[in-house]
This record gives sequence, structure tokens and C-alpha cells, in this order.
Amino acid sequence: MQADEPLPIYDDLVELLKPTLARPPQSMVNSFSTKNGSMRNAKTSRIICIMNGWHTEHQMTPCQITTLSPSADEPLPIYDDLVELLKPTLARPPTKHGKQFFHKKWFDEECKNFKNHLYNEWLAYRASNDPMPNNHLITLRRSYKALLKEKKLEAERNNWNNLLIAAENRNPASFWQLVSRYLGRPLAKIEPHISADTWERYFADLYAAHDACGDMVEPEALPDWDPVTCPEVEILIDRFKAGKAPGDDLISIDAIKANKDWWIPLLAALYTHINKTAKFPSSWSSALIVLIHKKGPRTEPSNFRPISLLNVIGKIYSGYLLNKLSKWMEDDNIIADEQAGFRPGRSTTDQILTLNHLAEKYAGKAPKVLHVAFIDLKQAFDRISRKQLWTKLAATKIDRRLLHLIISLHTNTFLRIRLDNKGLVSNPVTTTRGVRQGCLLAPALFSFYINSLVTHMANDAFHPPKLAGRSLNVLLYADDAALLARSPIGLRRMLQALHEYCDQHELQPNYAKTKIMVFSARPRLHRWSMNGIPLEQVNCFKYLGQVIRSNRTFLAHRDYITTNASKAAIQIRSLYAKNQAQSVKIALRLFQMKVLPLLLVGISLGSHRDFLKLDSIQTQFLRAILRIPPSVAGAVMRLEVGWQALRYVALKTKLWLWLKLCFKPVGIAPLILRDDFQSSWEREVINEVQSCGLSHLYFESMTYNQARAVISRRLSDIARQEDIAQVKPGMFLGDQIYRTIPAPYLAEIHYVEYRRLLTAARLNVLDSAILWGRYRGVPYAQRTCHCAMGAVESTEHILLACPSYAELRQNFIDPLLCKFSFLSGENQVLHLLNNVTRAIPSLVAKFLFLAFKRRKTIIDCIDMGLSV
Repeated sequence: MQADEPLPIYDDLVELLKPTLARPPQSMVNSFSTKNGSMRNAKTSRIICIMNGWHTEHQMTPCQITTLSPSADEPLPIYDDLVELLKPTLARPPTKHGKQFFHKKWFDEECKNFKNHLYNEWLAYRASNDPMPNNHLITLRRSYKALLKEKKLEAERNNWNNLLIAAENRNPASFWQLVSRYLGRPLAKIEPHISADTWERYFADLYAAHDACGDMVEPEALPDWDPVTCPEVEILIDRFKAGKAPGDDLISIDAIKANKDWWIPLLAALYTHINKTAKFPSSWSSALIVLIHKKGPRTEPSNFRPISLLNVIGKIYSGYLLNKLSKWMEDDNIIADEQAGFRPGRSTTDQILTLNHLAEKYAGKAPKVLHVAFIDLKQAFDRISRKQLWTKLAATKIDRRLLHLIISLHTNTFLRIRLDNKGLVSNPVTTTRGVRQGCLLAPALFSFYINSLVTHMANDAFHPPKLAGRSLNVLLYADDAALLARSPIGLRRMLQALHEYCDQHELQPNYAKTKIMVFSARPRLHRWSMNGIPLEQVNCFKYLGQVIRSNRTFLAHRDYITTNASKAAIQIRSLYAKNQAQSVKIALRLFQMKVLPLLLVGISLGSHRDFLKLDSIQTQFLRAILRIPPSVAGAVMRLEVGWQALRYVALKTKLWLWLKLCFKPVGIAPLILRDDFQSSWEREVINEVQSCGLSHLYFESMTYNQARAVISRRLSDIARQEDIAQVKPGMFLGDQIYRTIPAPYLAEIHYVEYRRLLTAARLNVLDSAILWGRYRGVPYAQRTCHCAMGAVESTEHILLACPSYAELRQNFIDPLLCKFSFLSGENQVLHLLNNVTRAIPSLVAKFLFLAFKRRKTIIDCIDMGLSV
């Protein structure tokens, strides 16, 4: 083998894999997430065979790439060959989207063959001219109908499982796309409202730099790095979520995860070679832009959000560089504490909590006031000057090889725009400014770029507020900035300073989205401007996902999160109601994964009284899923599914935030606890800790995790005790009140009506005289059964005594109680409704189904005056 071929290895592999990994446009389903396990295994086997053939052809293993000389170009062409080889293996025909194809997907070959057989039998019967019914044909028809029902039910179970997989993979786009598809709603499509030329001009103007940018590092002065190890690569791969869309080389992260043992040594060797030579595969320079419409006319390019899809192999390598870059930034305290974006141990909640604290401190009572400018930078990540970024980095003590590799990764980059659903793309558009969207390095590089804004704003003439004796002029979270001043003149000076900073750093404020808020008991309306352009003063603004009002009330944000969560819960409920394979277990998990996070956004900044409304959303969802009448309290339903009240989940989140500030004081937010002003939030936390029977001094000898565990356990106990107190006599929950998982029968009984009746029996809300008497105000003793016994129509009476169901009871109930005749009637019912043995609840549910079917017939006869 010649030693002058390394860089093409990767490029050849990319070309090899393209047909293999080709997927239909808009498909979020990964090639390695196939529902058919045998198909997936067969494809994997073929891939392995191709990979083994690649080894034979090139007469080397992936690890042997590291033995090539640093100046060699061999790994990348060989790599490209492998990608090209794999393409035909993984290629799939385009998926046809449409209601008629989707809803009949379950009609497989078995159904077709059975239908043909039934049709042939019918033709034979018709040709025989036999006047008598053909029992064989009738049986075949019933079997065919049963087969269709079972296939459809199986397909709907798969739908639920697909939703669960999408939720577990934390892929919201894929999840809600599946929900819309299952509900029969049309999927969003890329429509050619804008021509390719228009898009190319738009992105060419956006990414065109005003000055040339070259490498600022002398390659001869680079320090040596250790080779990249396989464990390092494995950790990098594991950090990626499954189901993410690939770049234009079509190699997905799932394809790599499915064959990690093969890929890891190859990537370790490839990355080591790149570290030595700073030469990258040509395909890494390309980005595929997918356009998502936001709002406004579809003929305006600015009304679309571009999503950049980069090659996964390159993104893994950028993660490797990010580890080194982040370590340098944190170890040398490069980034100011005012910047909390994408930094370990910090979150949007920290910035919002700090802002709320300062607003209460400086605007709690008139005439105190705090002025805040919420700055929106227009296309900030795309507009920064690469030349200035490299100059700033070169002026620090950053590892020179790291800087050289980062600059090389951003050299000769270009993008293509996907124009329609058929995969049509535009011509390449060169990008010479901005960080690369979708690249893992982008947030860290951008944070470094605008880090100087903090020092630029550090001026007492701006009248900044103080936190624990520290002047605080600005709060940053990535490209979201909030400028703080105690006076109007101070804020005006800051706006002028910001304008100058943006001019120097080639940034552009979005004046329409930049808002001013005056926190005060009686805020005055001022006139504001920046660079001569008026700015709007508002009383309500959404900052980092939190709805903030000038009067500091939390109600606006509470209403915002409950509205969003209610919409998500209704979507899941609608799908549950439409799907015949109603899986309570999966529906509950989807609520926990998709609705609960929406309810907990910023909830830790509220008070306990703000948390009460959260329980209503939880109760409505459980009532719809369990199909239980309104007379059952939400606490009882929570016990049945093993949940706790959301108000206590929110309180736990709030106390965990307080513990984090105490035990892990990083950034600005922990200064709140050391400030001479005690906010209402801090006072409420101390009171809530004391209401749990604890003290903040109690945690001093603990670690952070131990303190979290104590809080969680104490709140869970309090929540469960409150719910148990709501259980009324006549309910048969048994040991379920102590469990933290759903009652077993909810997952084991698949027939919906069986499950509903068993739940109603356990909660004492069967559709009997007991229930309708409760609604009509009939005294309990007068809610009698239709039978001659004249007894109250309770659950115990229906299961054990009513003569109307004697025959059914003999078949289903008596065999289950033959060894428990010594128990009282109430304990016998408890045994029937709470037995963990799967067969017993199923038999009881079937008895209830047949009994109430018969009861309806009896009641109808009585109403019509007929004898029973």
C-alpha cells in the first residue's frame, strides 16, 4: 500500500454508504430502528460482510491507519470507498405518505392470501348453485374478520411502541410527527414557494464575510497530542441521541451505534490521523439545510428557520475538540460568570432566578425601579466574524494545535439547501462567516466571541444593580442578553454602548424583537431608542422560556405552561381514544415524558399556591385514560397509577434548585443566598423546608445527592399520606395505595371494556344504583338492586350475592373463592379485585362485562313492563 493516500479513505467510505443509508425525505425513522428485527439483522449481516471485504481489499485493519505517516493522505480515500460500497445495501425505496397507505400498512401477505382463499371458496360455492348456506364459508369469513382485527390491533400496538421509542429518544419532532400521522393529520411539506436562485442569494448574502480570513497558527509550532483511544470514541458516540437525521453522506448515528465494535477503532485511527495532519475529509465541509416554516408569508426566506444537517462522523470529531475547548475555558476561567449558556452546572433557571431576585430587590416598593433591556441579536450565530474570532482565540493561551484544528474545520465550508420533499438540493453556497450551525463547537465558540461584552458593559456610569456586593450589568445565555440598570439614563447609556459593540463585532440587533421592561410597583412609560430606531417598552415578555411581567407575578407563566401542557395532553388523549389497542401503561409514560416536562418549565420559581393548578391537568388526563366518572377524586386515581400530586413534584423541583445553589455554587445565581436582601423566593423555600419537618441546618453534614434523596423521600411520603386520606369506604385499592407503579391489571388486561369495569369496581363507581343514586341525591339505603333481594347494589352485592348473575358467578367467581370461603364478604371482594395473579383479575373483569350486559337487558325489560 502506498503511504500517500490517507485523506481519501473517509471520502470513499462516505460515497460508499450513501445508497445504503439513503432514506426518503422527511422520514425520521432510522435505518437501524426497523420494526422488523429479522430485516435489521439481515442488513447488519450484509454490512459486516462488506466491511470485512473492505479489510481484505485494502489489506489493513482500521487500527493500522495510525501507522501511516503524518503527511500521508491514504485514510480518507479508503474510507470513501467503504461508504460507497455500503450504499446499495442500506438503500430503501421512498416511503409513500398518505392516509390510504398508512392505515392499511397492517394488511400484509397473510391477509392477502387469506382474502384470495376466501374469494376462491366463495366462487366455488356460487358455481355449485347450492341453496343451503355453506357453513365452511361462514367459518372462513369469521376467521378472516378475526385475522383483520388482530392485524389491525397489532399495528396499533406498534404505533404506541413507536411513540414510546420516539419519546425515549428525546426526539420531539419525530414524536409529534408520529402523533399527527396516527391522528390522520397532514404532515408539513416543503413547498417550492421560493426559487433555488432566491435561496442561494439569501444564504450567500447571510454568510458572506466582509474581510478575508486565514489561518493564524504556524503549523510548525504545534504541540503533539496523544493518539485518540477507542474508549474516548465510544464515550463520544454514546453521547449522541439515536434517531437524529444524518448529513449529506447519509451515515446516521444509528448506523454507527449498531456496529460500534467495527466503527470505533476506525474512527479512533481516523481522528488520530486528522489530529496529526489537520486535513479533513472534503464531505465534512458540507452542510445540508432543511427549512422549517415559522410564521408569516412562505414567500419570504426570513420566515423560515434553517436546520443544518452535518455529517455525523464530523460531528463526533467536533465533540472531541469540544471536550478540549471546554476544559481549557473552565480551567482558565475564560468565560465570565454572567454567561450561563451551555455550561455545566448552569441553566436558564439560574438567570431567571437572578433577574427575579434583582427585580424584587430594586423594584419591590415605589419609587424603586429596575430597567431591563432584553436584547435579540439577529442571526447571531451566522453573522459573527470568523477573522475576529480566530484573532481573539489566538490572543489567548489556547492550545495551538486545538486552534489550528478548529480553524481548519471552518475553512472552505459550504452549504446546500434542500428545496422539496423529493430530495432536490440547490447549488453549493460558500460560507465565510459565522459558526457552523449544528456543530457541537458552535455554542462554545459563540460564547467566547461575545464574552468581551461583559467587560465592555462594566461601567458604574450605567448604574448597575448589585448582587452580594457585585455590580451586575448584563446577564447572558448564549445569544440572549439582558442589560440591567437602576435608572433610565443608565440603560440608555448601555444601549449606546451595545450599539458600538455590535458595530465592532459585526453583530446586528433585531430592533423589532428587542424589548424594554421597567420593573416597578407603578412603572412609567419611557421612550427608548437604539441607533435612532425606537424600541418598545412592554409589561410582559418571554425570557429564556419564562413569561415575565413587570409586576413580577408568576400567574402569567403558570397559565402559559399549563396551556402548552394541556395541548400536549389532549393530543395524547385523542390518540388514545382513537387507538383500539389502548395501552394505559404507554399513555402514562408518554404523559411523564411529554406533558410533565412542559409543566415543569420554570416552575421552581413559583410558590406552592401556584402549583395547585398543575394537579387539574394531571387529573383530567387520568380521568380520560381510566374512563372514570367525576365523582372519583384525583388523589384516588393517582394511587391507582402510582403517581404523586404534581404540586409536590413542582415543590421538589424548587427545593432541588435551592440545594444546587447551596451545594454547587457556580455562576451568578448562588450569590442570591449571600446577598444582604432576602427575596420572597428564598423565604418560601425556608418555610417549605420547615413545613416538611426539616431545617436548612439539617443538610449541612450531607452531600448534595444525600440531601436530594431526603427531600424526595419526605415529599413523596407527605403526598402519599394526603392521597390515602382521600380514599373513601367501599373502594378496594388494597396494597396499591403503597405502590409507586400502576396497578398490574392496567397493563395485563388489554380489552378496554374489561379494564374499565375492573377499575370502576375497584373505585366503587360501577354503573349501578350506587352511582346514579349519588348523582340524584338518593339516600344510600334506597339505592337498591333490581333483584328480589332488595339489597343495596354495591360492588360486593354484584360480585357475591345478586341472583341475577348466579350462573355467571358459578362459572367465573366461585372457583376463585373456593379456598377463601372463611373470609368476610368485603375481604373476598378485596381478594378478587387486588390479586396480583394475572388470571384472577381477568376472570373478574369478564364476569363484570357479562353481568352488566345482562343487567342492561333486565333493566330494559323492566322499563318496558316485560317480565324478566
